[in-house]
Amino acid sequence: MKTTSVLVLVVLVFVVGLVSGIQLGSSSDRNIDETVELQQQSSGLTKPVMEPVLPIPLIQVTAQATAGRNELTQLQNRITELEQQLSTRDKKLEEVGQRFRQHGSMEIETADTERAPTTISKEQAQSFLPEPFASLMAEQIGRAVDYLKQHQAEEVDTQWAYEVEQNVRDYFASHENAAYLKLSSVSCKTSICEIQGFELEPEKANAIINTLAMQSWWRGNTHVYKGDSEEGHYFYLLAKMRR
Repeated sequence: MKTTSVLVLVVLVFVVGLVSGIQLGSSSDRNIDETVELQQQSSGLTKPVMEPVLPIPLIQVTAQATAGRNELTQLQNRITELEQQLSTRDKKLEEVGQRFRQHGSMEIETADTERAPTTISKEQAQSFLPEPFASLMAEQIGRAVDYLKQHQAEEVDTQWAYEVEQNVRDYFASHENAAYLKLSSVSCKTSICEIQGFELEPEKANAIINTLAMQSWWRGNTHVYKGDSEEGHYFYLLAKMRR
């Protein structure tokens, strides 16, 4: 009986000690957490707050993708448009080349590049032409002089000559460089046409003269001579026409 009492007492003491230990451990953990928290507060440190990452709205992503596709489509359309313009320009150039080959050639010459036996004196040229064109042609030899003399000797085919002369005047008057040019004379007879004119600014006549042979009504082998005088820049044109 005495032994049993002792055992019960021992067990009771063990249980009381175990419960006390658990309570002490829990209290110690709380004390540690409180101590750490106080230290963080005193030093200005707090636990980081994790903000939630919001996903990019699907509508925004879709709008950006659509804008990108629209820009790409616009760029592709622009490239196609430029290719069509280049193709159209190439066709026009080819048409101009064909017309040029069909209707004759044009030669732009300076005062002394043509060489052939035929010549003309200044006095004889002045009987045909006013100055400064007479002096310019007196410096020429060869085909240009042949054309000049032939033009002076020809009779006038009134209907044909009038039509070609009017076309020349209209062509010069409607050109974008018309304000920089002054026609002095346009004379066609039977097979030779002659044009005299002045440039109010240098090189303005070139754009008109270079495309003259491309006109459907102008079919001829054209020679152009240019010079300078006290009156300014001038040009003289002779053409052997094919009818």
